[in-house]
Amino acid sequence: MQVMFTALTWNSSGIVSRISNYILPIISTEFNGNSRLDSNIVDQLFILIIQAIEIHGRDQHVFTSLTTIAFHFYVKARLQFPSLVRIMIMIPGCADDKLKEFDLNYFGCDQVENITEKRRRKVKAQFKNLIEGARGEDLSMLYRENIVIKDLPRLPKREKESRSLLNSKNEDIVGLTQLFGT
Repeated sequence: MQVMFTALTWNSSGIVSRISNYILPIISTEFNGNSRLDSNIVDQLFILIIQAIEIHGRDQHVFTSLTTIAFHFYVKARLQFPSLVRIMIMIPGCADDKLKEFDLNYFGCDQVENITEKRRRKVKAQFKNLIEGARGEDLSMLYRENIVIKDLPRLPKREKESRSLLNSKNEDIVGLTQLFGT
């Protein structure tokens, strides 16, 4: 299982897309309320998901699937493993009060299973805003550097020459008949 979560951090978006289809069922079966996993292992798996968001966050499709994985992982494992809150707070832009508000919105209702679709979308959008700080920057922007040269002299303006054969007054222009020898 850890190998699959580690594969999320590989530098291949194709592999991440394929692996994400297998991870969601594993999360659903493993974190159904009586998980036998150690708290440290669960923390490491969640950190791998956050690292994958940092690495592949620039790709919108992969970011969406990783956000879904992180949401389901957090929601399924949060009640049994409260140490996930500490990991979420380490994400830049994820404040403690925003996380408590999310927990209250999701876990505060009477029956978590009977949440309406509209409320589920709202909660997912709220979770996406929480982990937005972990999203990696576009690779092309990482090495971008603006170069400004001060006091650069202007280039002289070039005068355009007339290219028309009919308006030309030059005597050395060869006609088409002379050019092809007919």
